[in-house]
Amino acid sequence: MAGQTSENLLAMFDDAPLSARYWTTFAVMSGVLILDFFDFFLIAFVMSVIGPEWKLTYGQGALILYGAGLGAICGSLVSGSLGAVFGRKMQTVLGTFICGICAGCIGLLPTGAWMGLAVLRFLVGFGLAAGVTPALTIVVEQTPTRWRTGMTSFFVAFASDGTLLAGFT
Repeated sequence: MAGQTSENLLAMFDDAPLSARYWTTFAVMSGVLILDFFDFFLIAFVMSVIGPEWKLTYGQGALILYGAGLGAICGSLVSGSLGAVFGRKMQTVLGTFICGICAGCIGLLPTGAWMGLAVLRFLVGFGLAAGVTPALTIVVEQTPTRWRTGMTSFFVAFASDGTLLAGFT
């Protein structure tokens, strides 16, 4: 091992097969992507029902819908820095919990609490970015170079599965 060069070590990594451990990690990270994007887009369908029921104005509806996007921007900025310090796995878990807990809290809101909904949607977006961004990086880092482009493209396609699931729900 003392005679190994960095080129030899990279070649060993690039020639490695996609093992069961790789596929398990890929499946878990894909599940994170599906669930996070499911919740991220679910509000678009829910707004068509609660908007008239809650008598929301255009501005109130826009705050609720744009809140998640603004939260995602803030979440990506904060979690990118924290991921470098604390690690990507923890960021993925923490971000997914933030997204899921805040999404669950939305169900506890009383009728007409549009401001609380907007705040929780911001936190859902924050958690989404905190969970998905490191998940993508984990997949890219663990994929051998010869498979990287195809597997990363395949991974990102799971975001549309979350959107499709939201539509069916």
